[in-house]
Amino acid sequence: MKRIAVLLPWFSFFLREKYVAGYCCLALQISVAGWPLAAGWALYSLLSSRKKSKNDFILRSIAPGYRKNRADLKSTA
Repeated sequence: MKRIAVLLPWFSFFLREKYVAGYCCLALQISVAGWPLAAGWALYSLLSSRKKSKNDFILRSIAPGYRKNRADLKSTA
């Protein structure tokens, strides 16, 4: 997935169902000067989403009552 993020940054956003970011990244990628920015953005987004999902998994395993949305916590109280 990291290779896709560097070679085809817009496609990596589409694979993760972030369509607006994919279109913005495609606009950056059209220009040769914007390609490194688009690749960096896609790689940063990929790594941060992996880190966030890993953190959520750890929190769910430690605290069984953990929920992702704070709205869920407010509605149960």
